[in-house]
Amino acid sequence: MSARLSIRSRKRRAGFTLLELMVALAIGALVVATMYTLSGASARSFQTQQRISQLQLQTRLALERIRRDVASTGFGGTPDSQAERTCGSAGIATTSRLLGVDLQDNSLASALSGIAGASRAAVQADRLRLMGNFVTSDNYLIANTGGASGSSILLQSNWQGFRRTFASNPLGTQVDPVMFQSVFAPGRILHITHPRGFHFFTQITGSSVDASGTTPSITISPPLPALDECNFALCVGCRVSPQMMIEYGIADAATIAPGLVPNDMTVTGPNTVLYRRELNPQTGNVDPNLPAARAILEFAIHFDVQAIYDQSARGGIINLSAPVATFPLASTSRLRALQVDIAARTPDTDPSFPFPYPATRAAADPLNSILVFGDGRPGSARVRRAMAEFVLDNFVDRGL
Repeated sequence: MSARLSIRSRKRRAGFTLLELMVALAIGALVVATMYTLSGASARSFQTQQRISQLQLQTRLALERIRRDVASTGFGGTPDSQAERTCGSAGIATTSRLLGVDLQDNSLASALSGIAGASRAAVQADRLRLMGNFVTSDNYLIANTGGASGSSILLQSNWQGFRRTFASNPLGTQVDPVMFQSVFAPGRILHITHPRGFHFFTQITGSSVDASGTTPSITISPPLPALDECNFALCVGCRVSPQMMIEYGIADAATIAPGLVPNDMTVTGPNTVLYRRELNPQTGNVDPNLPAARAILEFAIHFDVQAIYDQSARGGIINLSAPVATFPLASTSRLRALQVDIAARTPDTDPSFPFPYPATRAAADPLNSILVFGDGRPGSARVRRAMAEFVLDNFVDRGL
């Protein structure tokens, strides 16, 4: 009896056999490898989706930036200076045509030449120029004491519209000189509207606030006309508005925003950016007195703008055109909306994401992948697009 109990006790104390250990280790290793593979794939998928989500958000934010500028296009300005009512000299508009919208179709295609997949018909790089008051939401009045004299204009600093923007103290009696000079910066256009409905355009050469901080003044060229039926030089209640020219386009980051050049071009490829910059409205060139260019969307590969204008006779039933890449210059004041389509790519390429995707994609299909490198390496970058239509409210209100 005691012998049988001893055998049972030894069996209970016995360990695993070598074969059992090897099977257990193999099963454990398989489970760990499976979990590692699944977690790695899940992490890569999560990172990919994060990059795509971030790209989509950046694209939408860039479109919102454009929307804000389109909403201000023509504010305090003009859709077309040649369509305005003038008397005597129209100032700059006498020799230069100032346009609220200037659109050039696919004018910056060379900016995309470094990307192998950019030759596809779906990729464009338009240039869009807008004019309006993009800084403040007010027009301002010429002072009724001292008025305007030749090349110098005094503004009504006690008018509520002026105080909303430039007051530096709670009572609104002091003018913020830094803000005033940044709004009325040299190189910008000053649009002056007479109470009788006449228009005059001149260029700002300087602005200042006197030592007391209560008298803001602007110097201009050419000077206000004094001997015509409008008599702008003694205009009490004339309304003035600063006008600036904003340009959107696609360019190589090395040219327009050197700080955004990738550290390793062999990994990310060229960085082409959708930029926003202010130009001198009279020359159409970069002016050192004006703010520098800003990149509003990195790795941009597509910027397409279509215009919609009223084709009807003035006063007739509205007849809107289909979205067009070009429109008659005479119809600039009849523009009613802009349709904007932008796209950007992920900085990195995905070896498991072929180009084009799907392989049977037609040129007219939505762009969803782009070949960054043309050296035969597998995969491509993913693409996200955003499109919207924006009404030119200030053009519609003018009724030109």
